[in-house]
Amino acid sequence: MPFGISSASEVLQKRAYQVFGDIPGVHIMSDDMLIAAKDEKEHDQIFENVLERARKNN
Repeated sequence: MPFGISSASEVLQKRAYQVFGDIPGVHIMSDDMLIAAKDEKEHDQIFENVLERARKNN
């Protein structure tokens, strides 16, 4: 987003929720994303889901 647009972070957060918000274990905080899992295997699976969703949504 260009500098100077005061709603840029709001737009980014809303879009992140739209794209990733329904993936279990994914938490969106401002412009950050946290993946929470019980073990490394689960984390890697969630991460793969996030990457695939990102690819599909550019």
